[in-house]
Amino acid sequence: MKLVFVDIDGVMISLKEESFSSLVFNPIAVAMLNCLTGETGAAIVASSRKCQYLDLEQVRQVFANNCVHGEVIGRIPSSPVVGTGRILHADSKGVEIQRWLDMFRSIEPVERYAILDDETIPEHPDNSVVVDPCIGFVSIEFFDKAYSILGGR
Repeated sequence: MKLVFVDIDGVMISLKEESFSSLVFNPIAVAMLNCLTGETGAAIVASSRKCQYLDLEQVRQVFANNCVHGEVIGRIPSSPVVGTGRILHADSKGVEIQRWLDMFRSIEPVERYAILDDETIPEHPDNSVVVDPCIGFVSIEFFDKAYSILGGR
């Protein structure tokens, strides 16, 4: 199976967009993601802190409401470390992605995966596409890199 981990803030919603605080995706980013998943057959895993309080069905609904056609099969939960009644820190997104991959691989093999994020994911340098958060996932450069990582169909 091929997977694409998708952040929302800075990827599907650029920093410039007024809807940044909502869950309304940029339509060009949606078209690019639909093309990527359609061309490669990759399933989607939401890897956004915006989804941390949503269950998987709610995450699927967010993507469907934005006309994303790819199958959403999971989400990366936030994993805070709590001490003395308050959150001290959370695991890095790269660690959360690895934990999710390890769990999923016990069920089904993962052939390839790409990570679309507006931050560097140092734990997965060969699988990361660092998207410019000012524009989001709207550049052919970002698409080509993700397509290359996923290896087409």
